[in-house]
Amino acid sequence: MQPKGATTMTGTKRIAGRSEIDEHIADWVRRFVRALKTCRLYDSENPAVIHAREHVSESLLALLPQCGGEITLTFRSESIFHVRTSVYEIADGEENPVLAFFRDGVRSIKFLAGVTALEIDSLFDQILIAAERGGSDADLAILIWDHDLPHIRVECVPVATEGGIEERNARGGGPGLSEPLTFWPRRHGEGEPGGGVPGDGNPGGGTAPPVHGNASPGGDPSFGSLDAAAAETTAIELSAGRSDDWMSLEKSGDVEVELGRLEAVAERERARFLDDRDEEQKQSLSRSALETAALCVEIAEHTGETADGFAPFVPRILIESVRCADWTCACECLRLLRTLDPERTAEQSLFAELSADRGYVTTQCVELLDAQPATHVEKFFTFAHEVGEGAVEWLMRILAQSEQKEVRRPLTRVIADICRSNPGLLRQWLVNPEWFVVRNVIHICGWIGAEDVTDLLQLAMEHPEPRVRQEVIAALGHLDPGAARPLLLRMLSREEGHMLGAVLHQLLPNRDPAVSRILLRKVTAPSFAERPREEREEVFSALAQTGSKGILPLLRNDLMKGGWDAWRPNARRKAIADCLAGIGTEPALEILRAGARTWRPGIRFVCRNAIAKGPHHE
Repeated sequence: MQPKGATTMTGTKRIAGRSEIDEHIADWVRRFVRALKTCRLYDSENPAVIHAREHVSESLLALLPQCGGEITLTFRSESIFHVRTSVYEIADGEENPVLAFFRDGVRSIKFLAGVTALEIDSLFDQILIAAERGGSDADLAILIWDHDLPHIRVECVPVATEGGIEERNARGGGPGLSEPLTFWPRRHGEGEPGGGVPGDGNPGGGTAPPVHGNASPGGDPSFGSLDAAAAETTAIELSAGRSDDWMSLEKSGDVEVELGRLEAVAERERARFLDDRDEEQKQSLSRSALETAALCVEIAEHTGETADGFAPFVPRILIESVRCADWTCACECLRLLRTLDPERTAEQSLFAELSADRGYVTTQCVELLDAQPATHVEKFFTFAHEVGEGAVEWLMRILAQSEQKEVRRPLTRVIADICRSNPGLLRQWLVNPEWFVVRNVIHICGWIGAEDVTDLLQLAMEHPEPRVRQEVIAALGHLDPGAARPLLLRMLSREEGHMLGAVLHQLLPNRDPAVSRILLRKVTAPSFAERPREEREEVFSALAQTGSKGILPLLRNDLMKGGWDAWRPNARRKAIADCLAGIGTEPALEILRAGARTWRPGIRFVCRNAIAKGPHHE
């Protein structure tokens, strides 16, 4: 057991002469302060916080019946009183939990019978907000008032007005515990139990005490002083309403006249207000923020001050512009950012953030971009050109996510222009698991059309997706023939079907012995006869355009090969005869003449037809 006046665990002192009720209230106040500190240290979901708050509510609800259904706590700068007994004092070095009350003009809080745990919890929340509010304009009095807690009364300091506190203080009558405190107005019938405020000289009145100047919690000095009659009338009227219904308390006038004047201008002012509101809403948030930032930078330049402090805020504006697909604003914001950050450090970090896989900003940006008309899409391309190589990864993500070919096709040209001097920026996308992303990269390489992309196309030749290899063949058509030929020959030796035809289209019509050798290997392969007829005919046609003397003996043997089918013409023999006619050299024509004289009808028929259709018809 501690002696009287000893310091407790919470840092408060037990004052000699306190009643048992005062001791109970002091114990509850200590729990309340301890709970405040716990809530400021831990997250709101922490079990310690939840338990502390529940304990505060339960103990107050249990304490109220012992105190006659009413507990009033009065706040000084470093202490809390119950009636005239101190129930909490700040120890040396202890954080002041009373500061939020005293600072915001709350001098007394009264808990009435019927208060609920929900009201106590709401009061607790507002105290925490006020304690952490920093530069916010909402003080504790206003926060409590806005939540309208019917069983918790808050008393504020009297407001300084003409002939009010200043005169009383000048006469030496400073505020004390015995002077009346201004109650906030209550609805009709919500007066104090028993009539009035204890010690305010209004026992049993049931209405708010006389208003000392302005009764608003904020103490706005624009509310002028009233004479005694006006103040009394106003206090009675306000006791039935909320602060929203308070009058401005300027010079009194005829109500009907003033109402008529207001009604006369109401419609015009309403229309003006709506017009102003519509005008403000037409301008995006990013545009408003950009104009403000640009103005601040301009003022800083004119005054000779540095504008570097605005650099961290401009990237946020740029991200918002991109998210909203406001490309004009994005271009202007990019120029402002480069003015503030010539080294472009912030710009690089920004586009690295935008390039995050499936980032929210980029996803929403692509959705809006796909829905925009062509004029807005052109503005996006302008923005992409201005950003340059630093945004290639981000532009590739847009290209991968876009579902509109009107966006994708021109965007490949834009990326090609950006990467023309450094195609290696596209290399990482060749290993993307999505085949269409790789195809986009190959398409861009085709637009670049320089020898620098040969290595990239060589990597893509091995891709398992035929559509990617088809795009490689098309891209090779944009390269110099000397650079493209080795890659086309490699593809010719491995491709089949329609892909083979696409490669041959790139290599023909030049006579190339290397092409002839590859085609001849295909013709002499055992599986060639099993190829589709169209593919075989295409190979023979290509041989006719590229053939040389070295392949003639092989074609002659294949044409004259005997068997039961030599009695009837077939597609293979016809294709060989047409191939020889296409070669058109004298040795090739001599093979056809020999076939036309043979006794086998199938060979004789196709050779005569080939000679008749050829340019050397005899």
